[in-house]
Amino acid sequence: MAVYDVMWPPSANYEYENAYNKLFMTVEQLTRKLGEIIAHKWKKEDHVKNIGECGFFKYAKESYYHKTEPLDKEKFIGIALSQGGLEALLKHGFSEKEIGIIQFKNEINSIKNVVADQMTYNYRVIYGIK
Repeated sequence: MAVYDVMWPPSANYEYENAYNKLFMTVEQLTRKLGEIIAHKWKKEDHVKNIGECGFFKYAKESYYHKTEPLDKEKFIGIALSQGGLEALLKHGFSEKEIGIIQFKNEINSIKNVVADQMTYNYRVIYGIK
């Protein structure tokens, strides 16, 4: 078995990442206010340990990788909007304005002079051998 465990957000530049982090601080606050679990979030640091201790695999290992591609504002925005917790809030009736999506899009689209012109996905792959 191979599990791809991506670290969000992709490394871009600090303005993109600050906007992303601010959006997801709002997502976290709204989720807490609901008082119910709307999207389960596993602790990434426990993934390989959980796979190793589940009793199904005789061997588990994690390796780290990255992939770099040209920085694309629309793709970066799309990555943020595809996250489960954010999507769950939309399904629960929160507006894009309440969640901070409109502000996030405006912030990303207003960034003019990007020092780094690449976006790097950092991820680990966890291998389990039966």
